[in-house]
Amino acid sequence: MIRLQRGGPPESLDTPEKEQTLGRHFEQYRSTRPWRAADILAALFLEAHEKCVYCESLLGSIDNMQVDHFIPKNEEPLLAATWNNLNCSCADCNRLKVVGPAYVNPYEDEPAQHFFYSGARLHAITEEGRATLKRLRLGSRLSGKHDVVWEGIVRLVETLHHKLDRVVGGELDEVVKADIWSDAVAIVESGTPEKEFSAVMASQLLQYSEWERAEQVLRHLEVWDDELERLDVLMRLQALPIRRPA
Repeated sequence: MIRLQRGGPPESLDTPEKEQTLGRHFEQYRSTRPWRAADILAALFLEAHEKCVYCESLLGSIDNMQVDHFIPKNEEPLLAATWNNLNCSCADCNRLKVVGPAYVNPYEDEPAQHFFYSGARLHAITEEGRATLKRLRLGSRLSGKHDVVWEGIVRLVETLHHKLDRVVGGELDEVVKADIWSDAVAIVESGTPEKEFSAVMASQLLQYSEWERAEQVLRHLEVWDDELERLDVLMRLQALPIRRPA
């Protein structure tokens, strides 16, 4: 989970009066789905980087997303069409998010205050973090998918090392430099907001010694430029606190 910024409401919900009218209509006629308006779905999908706000699974298209009501609509029907109560969710997280526990809200809470990363796994710090981790099964349900994405990053780092080994102490022409730079960008981008499981990938990358060694060589060869620095800063903002296994 990463921290998200709530954008301005779409036209369907751009005044409190519209939100209240739709909420009252849902309270009276429970078969309506005002949150399924096309502009609402599009706005939620884009501001969540086309991912589930809880597990960070890429959704692929709006057709695959579900609208989560952070405060359940059956508990507070008047909030059924309130912009700040709507989240972009995958089907699994929306199904598993039962009424009762307090969950971490990525639009209002800092995930780094509720979760940490240790031993290649996600752990919780707070009660909200524990409820979110347990109820949505963010660890057990997704660990296999995390591993697949991480293995792809490891292969990229290994490929980068092979290329760096061939040029250290030798000539670095512009074609080779551009190729190495492209690989480095792909690695750092894996932990940026648009990428799947970015919080977990950023956390793993920052404790991966082979990437640390590669970064040092990239800086030495002056391949590391302003764009890589910008991406690195962005990636580090997504990472969760890291604690070494006991």
